[in-house]
Amino acid sequence: MIECPECGQKISDKAPTCPNCGVEIAGKVVRCKHCGGVYLSEYEKCPNCNKQQNNIQATSDNIGKQRQGNTKKKKNSLQPYIITIIVALMIAAAGLYIYKSKRSEKEQQAYEMAMKSTDPILLRNFLNNFSDASQEHIDSIQARLDMLNMIDEEWENVKATQSKIALQDYLAKYPSTNHKAEIENLLDSIDWQQALKSNNNDMYQQYINDHPYGKYAEDAREKINQLKAKTIQPEERQMVVGLVRKFFLSVNKRDEAGMMSTLSPQMTSFIGMLNPSEADVKRWMNRLYKEGVTEIIWRLNNDYSLNKREVGDNAYEYTAVFSATEDIKYSDEAKSATEHYKIKATITPDGELSAMSINKILNSQDKE
Repeated sequence: MIECPECGQKISDKAPTCPNCGVEIAGKVVRCKHCGGVYLSEYEKCPNCNKQQNNIQATSDNIGKQRQGNTKKKKNSLQPYIITIIVALMIAAAGLYIYKSKRSEKEQQAYEMAMKSTDPILLRNFLNNFSDASQEHIDSIQARLDMLNMIDEEWENVKATQSKIALQDYLAKYPSTNHKAEIENLLDSIDWQQALKSNNNDMYQQYINDHPYGKYAEDAREKINQLKAKTIQPEERQMVVGLVRKFFLSVNKRDEAGMMSTLSPQMTSFIGMLNPSEADVKRWMNRLYKEGVTEIIWRLNNDYSLNKREVGDNAYEYTAVFSATEDIKYSDEAKSATEHYKIKATITPDGELSAMSINKILNSQDKE
């Protein structure tokens, strides 16, 4: 609203003419930049303050344009702040999205790891660290935790029994249990106690087979060595019996080479002779075949008493005591006779005879 420069009536600066005096208004008036008064644009100076107007400020159009310019300037001055706020909001939104995405990814990884684990602590940590996880994940973790607690209760019952079968059944049922090492240690101790109780090579060897790296594996091997030093093994018995039989079969055949092949080069004694030579042994056999003797048959009785002693690292010397019968046949059958003997032989670790004594049994007491 402005005052009409002619009549002073309050009118709109957009009015075509003043309704009071009829003077043209729209586009025909200006506002003095010095005193602020409104006057007709046809005047070069403001009639109110009589000052020259170098910059026309206020035709109605100019006044409108000035207002629009001021509004634009205000808007333009706000634009940087608005843009900054929008960018900040976008960055915050992007950051929140990335944070949620990474947390979701981290939660998924933790969930998968927990579901594969048998450690209750790991499961409880998931529930504590990801309380905002999906209900499905929380329920699954809780169910697994409950199951592990139940398995632990079952373990305590099995452990209390100290039963080998119960321990083996539990391990077969839960092969990935956290108690696997403890179960294996218990089984190790149980098997070792059984081996000690039996105290035989087979049980000690079975322990080693079942527990090659067990706590008592070295002890088991030592026990086996100790028993070997005292016990004649089947293969050792076969070697000793086969050797003495070969010696006497060679005598029956009068086979010097066969007989000598059974003897050690370093014999200590033979039929009362100390450190006998090969010639001494051959001479003994040949004296058996004295004049008139057509055949000699040595029969060894299966009454061997065998002993062994360790003479080196896993090296053993054997002693065999047994009885034998000698049938002597003459060309004159009336002279044929049967004699009974008690024989003691010593065998080296190399499987050779190193000593032998042959004593005639004169009565039943000597036989025994």
